[in-house]
Amino acid sequence: KSNLCYNICMKRTQIYLASPFFNNNELEYYKKVLKILRDKKLNVYAPKEKEISKENMSKEEWAKETFIKDANAICASKAVVMLYYGDYSDSGTAWECGYAFAIGTPVIVVHLHDGKSNCMINCGAHSHLKSLEELEKYDFEKLPRYSYFTGKILGIWDYRK
Repeated sequence: KSNLCYNICMKRTQIYLASPFFNNNELEYYKKVLKILRDKKLNVYAPKEKEISKENMSKEEWAKETFIKDANAICASKAVVMLYYGDYSDSGTAWECGYAFAIGTPVIVVHLHDGKSNCMINCGAHSHLKSLEELEKYDFEKLPRYSYFTGKILGIWDYRK
C-alpha cells in the first residue's frame, strides 16, 4: 500500500497545477495554463492527467490512492500554481494549496475573476497573478513575490448576519 511522503527535503523540480476541472470554463483555463507552463519548459504535474483508474478497487481505495498520489506530488513540487475563481472554490483545490502552504511550498495564485476573494487564499499565497498574461511572464526560477491583489477580500465578518 502507498504511504504519504513527509520527506519534503527531496529535490523539488516540478510545478503542481491545482485547479478544479469540473465544467467547460474550468477545463478551458486548465488546458490554457498547462500550455503556458509547458511552453516555458516546466515539468508540470497535472492531477487530471494522472487520474487513477477506478477499475478493480472500491471508492474508498480509489480516494485514498488519489489522495496519497497527489499529496506526494505536492511534496515533490517547487511551487503550486492555483487557478482561482474567487469566492467560488473547489474544496480539493483549496486543500492542495493549504497543504502546499503548510509544508513551505510557494503557491502562485492566478486570479480568474474580478470579484471577491477569500482571505485564506490571499494571505497564504506566495504570489498573486491577475491574468494568464502575467503567468506567461512569471519567472519560475526566481519565484518572485507579488502580493498585490486589490479586490474585495472575504473574511468571517462577511458571512455573519
